[in-house]
Amino acid sequence: MEKSKLLAEFFIFEDFSGELLRELTDQVEIMEFKAGQDVFVEGQEAVRLYGLMKGTVELVVAVRDKVLKTDIRFEDYSRRKTESADRNIVVTTIGSHEIFGWSSLSPAGRYTSRAVCVEPVTVVAIATDKLREYFTRRPEAGYPFMEKILGIASRRFTETRDKLAEGWIEAFRVDRV
Repeated sequence: MEKSKLLAEFFIFEDFSGELLRELTDQVEIMEFKAGQDVFVEGQEAVRLYGLMKGTVELVVAVRDKVLKTDIRFEDYSRRKTESADRNIVVTTIGSHEIFGWSSLSPAGRYTSRAVCVEPVTVVAIATDKLREYFTRRPEAGYPFMEKILGIASRRFTETRDKLAEGWIEAFRVDRV
C-alpha cells in the first residue's frame, strides 16, 4: 500500500490533504518487530513517533516495590526489614492505528515507558527531527497535528490517573487521594 494512504488511516493525519501526506511520506519508515521485542525502552533517547499498523504493543513502566517483612518474632519483639523488588506495570495497551512514542515530540526527548510487542508488530515510524523540519516548512499541518497529539496525551493521562486513583482507593480504603 502507498505510504500516504497508510498515513491517512491514522487519526492524527486524517485532516491532511493528499499533497501534505505525499510530502510527509519521504520521512516514513515501515518497521517490523517480533513478539516480545522492545520498540523502545524507558529513558532511551526518543527519536521516532510510531503508528501501529498491525499487532499489539504494551507500554510498560518499571517500578520498585517495597515490602515490609518480619523475619524474627519473639514474644513482644519483632524485627522487620524492607525488601525491594522491581516490577513491570502495563500502563496502557496500544491497538491498531494508534500512535505511541509521542514523548519524542517533547523537549525532554526521552521515552517515558517501554514499548513491548505482545505479538508480531508492524509500525510506521517517523523520525521526529524530520517531522519538526516538515512542520517548519508546512506550519498549516503542525497545529492540527499537535492538537491531536495533545488529545492523545490527555486521554492517556486521564486513563492513568483513573487507574492510580482506583488502586489507591482499593489499597488504602480511602475516599481521598
